[in-house]
This record gives sequence, structure tokens and C-alpha cells, in this order.
Amino acid sequence: MNITVEEYQYLFNRKYPTPKETAKKNYWTIVTNQKLTLTSPSVKAQLQSLLHTYQLTNDFFYYSLYAQLFLIIAYRDRNLDLHDPATLAIQTRIQSYLVKVQNWGRFELVLFTNCLFLFDDEFIQGCLTTSLKQTRFYCDSHYYTVDLKVLIVHGLILSLERQNLDLFDTFFSELTQLQHQSSDAELLIYTRIFDFIHHSIARGIDDATGKVLFDTLKWLNMTEWINYIKKIIALNQRTN
Repeated sequence: MNITVEEYQYLFNRKYPTPKETAKKNYWTIVTNQKLTLTSPSVKAQLQSLLHTYQLTNDFFYYSLYAQLFLIIAYRDRNLDLHDPATLAIQTRIQSYLVKVQNWGRFELVLFTNCLFLFDDEFIQGCLTTSLKQTRFYCDSHYYTVDLKVLIVHGLILSLERQNLDLFDTFFSELTQLQHQSSDAELLIYTRIFDFIHHSIARGIDDATGKVLFDTLKWLNMTEWINYIKKIIALNQRTN
């Protein structure tokens, strides 16, 4: 048929959607609606439906959608309390699942990325040095580089927010390794951004290097990164 298995599955599911595809579609419909909150009837109904389906099937897929929907809507509504019993219960269950899976696939990698802010630094380091390495088996997949890139960028931002340079170094090492293996220009840009941040925190801002980087980001219409770079360097220098 001259198509990949992934392409065939996509075409098949469009015509004959599975219950999981339907659940994902409903999930994205709600997540992309910026006006909805945890008290919105449609959100409450979807959360209850996902949790009920998980309890009936014992399929963690439905729990993962429930957890991510709850976390995203709560965070967007500025109502996410990391110490709340409901949030802690989600954290515990997701960590337990990730630890039990020896060979991570795309599902586990995306789940880990989306819930990264829930985990403590020790758990993140452990996953990076053990479980993450087991995702190599699907490195030929079209999604692999994209998924890993998103994880690394999220991890670098989280490391800087937590001011954990050891964790930052681990993620940056993954970034440089991935960048050398790929022709993705965006990876090169991210490498330049976080390398500049790292050196600026340690040694102060190099105005000449900064001007080149900022001019490039302006040309690429990535001006939001300029504000982020200045903000995060100032925060870390003030603390140190």
C-alpha cells in the first residue's frame, strides 16, 4: 500500500474511531477551550466519565487523560495546589505507573513530559538515567525527536525555575546529544539559548554574544524567548 503502519492506523481510526480515539478527541476539545474551568459542567462530566471508564476497564490510558485534564485545567485557572490531596494522589499513581513500565513508549514519554512539574528532582533524575534510555527502541518513529525535544525543553525550564543546575546539566547533555544526531534547526536554536543562559548565570552576560542571539531570535519571531532569557538570568543571579 506504500504507507507506514502509523499512516494506516491514522486513516483507519479516522473512519472507525476506537473508544480511546473518541476519548482523546473529547479530551482535546475541552483542553483547547480556554474558557473552561474545573467547575464547568462539561469539564466535570468529562473528568467523571474518564475516571469511571478507568475504574471499569482498569486501563491506565483513561486515568492518564483524567489526570492530565485535571492538572491542565487547574493550572490554567491558577487553581493548582501541588499539596492538595487530589493532586498528590495523581502524582503517586502516575509515578507508580511509570516506575512499573520497563520499556517506555511514546505514551509514557509524553505522560512524563506533561506531568514533569509534579515530580521531585530525584525522581526526574532517576527516570532520565534509566527509563528514558529505554525509549530508544522507537527512535526511528517520526514522533521520537519531537517528543524528546519537548521533554528536554520542559526539563531545562523546570530546572532553571527550581535553580537545580545539576538537573539542568543532565537535560542539557541530552539536548546536545540529540542536536548532534538531528538536522532539526530548532534544536540548534534551543542549544544556543540554554548554553547562553548557563554561561550567563555562571560568568555574567556576554553582551556581544547576547546581541547576536537576541537579533537571531527577533529575526525568527521568537521574541518571547528574549524576555524569558533576561528574566531567568536575573532571577538566578539575584539568588546566587
